[in-house]
Amino acid sequence: MRILIIDDEPRQRKSLSELLRRLKEYETIECKNGNDALEIVRAQPLDCILTDIQMPYISGLDLIRTLREEGCELPVVILSAHSQFEYAQEALRYGVVEYLLKPVSSEKMLLALSKVEQQLEKKQKNTQYYSNIETRLNKTIDIYINSRMCRLVQRTLSENEKSELR
Repeated sequence: MRILIIDDEPRQRKSLSELLRRLKEYETIECKNGNDALEIVRAQPLDCILTDIQMPYISGLDLIRTLREEGCELPVVILSAHSQFEYAQEALRYGVVEYLLKPVSSEKMLLALSKVEQQLEKKQKNTQYYSNIETRLNKTIDIYINSRMCRLVQRTLSENEKSELR
């Protein structure tokens, strides 16, 4: 899983990145603020975002809001030193997977990333399911049209059936 870590504190970013690589050999990308994060999210394939709330330029919540407005549905986990209910409430409105308070234990981080992986797996299954339905539907449409075309050539179509082909 490819994870973007966004935190303005360099030691926090490094330790979190090291923890994730140790826990499950996750691939991590680090950045120090929301502006950099927007550029990375727009330019690189990612699976998940881990972000702080209080950062210069763009807060973690403003970053999530902007991404959602742009149609980005990447799973987000917030890591914050702030336990204010308003922050958590706003984060929930943006559909974050988890809101963790710093310092975060490796167990809580694993649980949060497990939720992310389940969410990604479910999305992948849904995508595959709908892709299969679309493939079947397209085959059915082709068979239907071919059948109608044969009947048209054989001049056995009713006027109603002819109008369907137009």
